[in-house]
Amino acid sequence: MLFLPTDCLSQQAHEATAAGEAALVRQIDVEIDRLAAELWVLTVAKLRESLPELG
Repeated sequence: MLFLPTDCLSQQAHEATAAGEAALVRQIDVEIDRLAAELWVLTVAKLRESLPELG
């Protein structure tokens, strides 16, 4: 079984959601997207085009 850092981040996002920490959930989501981009060999610039919330 493959374990990725996103697995841990996903768990953190679920916990933050349950605790009502919306800002933390957004930060975790951005980090998951960044890691996914690395996995898919996307550049951050290209990812920003697709996901403007990354700034």
